[in-house]
Amino acid sequence: MPSGDYDAAHNRHITQQHTKDNEMTMNQHSNHSGSLTIRTPELTIRRVVGGVLPVAVTAGALWAAAAIGRIAIPGTPVPITLQTLVLMIAAVTLDWRRVAGAVALYLTMGLCGLPVFSGGMSTAALIGPTCGFLYAFLPAGVVTSLLGAHGSRFAMRLADASGSRAAGSTGGTGANAWFAPALVFAAYLCACVLGCVLLQDGIGVLVQAATTHVPLKPLAMASAAFIPGDLVKAALAASLATPIALAKLR
Repeated sequence: MPSGDYDAAHNRHITQQHTKDNEMTMNQHSNHSGSLTIRTPELTIRRVVGGVLPVAVTAGALWAAAAIGRIAIPGTPVPITLQTLVLMIAAVTLDWRRVAGAVALYLTMGLCGLPVFSGGMSTAALIGPTCGFLYAFLPAGVVTSLLGAHGSRFAMRLADASGSRAAGSTGGTGANAWFAPALVFAAYLCACVLGCVLLQDGIGVLVQAATTHVPLKPLAMASAAFIPGDLVKAALAASLATPIALAKLR
């Protein structure tokens, strides 16, 4: 073959190879772009529904609970509202990050001047004698959520272990139709009492005593009137969370 023909054939081969490489690269880029275009809306919707929506709904529920009404307690400016129940339910059904986000959003709305607090109050409630009970929503919700999550998992492991031992000793199936729900309910009940009753009321009373210069003992005795109602709220929140937890953990 003449050298000129060889060089021309060689150049055509190189050009064809470069063209194939460029086409493959463009196809790869188009595939990646297409996958990103398809996945992005799905990820965005999932993030909104799973992350932002529960936070916004919980903050709105706290606002609604404050707007429904309140019951005054003699000896303390802190009224009885349904906000504690809303906080308990959120804490035992959501993870602690979403609970913290919901409470932070709720307090921020009041700080911005929206009438989200009891009695239609806004910013003034965050600097008044009852502000400690509002600020206590954040640690109370987080602690309750963490205690409920860990406690319910421990309760399920304990129930499974007990059921396995019972099945081995009696030859039964080991199904604990009542033992597991009872343990999970007790775990959530203890979490609500420790976090949303004792911790929240403790912080609220301490801040109230510091801002009003009233002795701690009479304030604590006045706040004790909240405990019976709070225990009922804790039992209600635990009863709502128990079947949800059993469905997730099993």
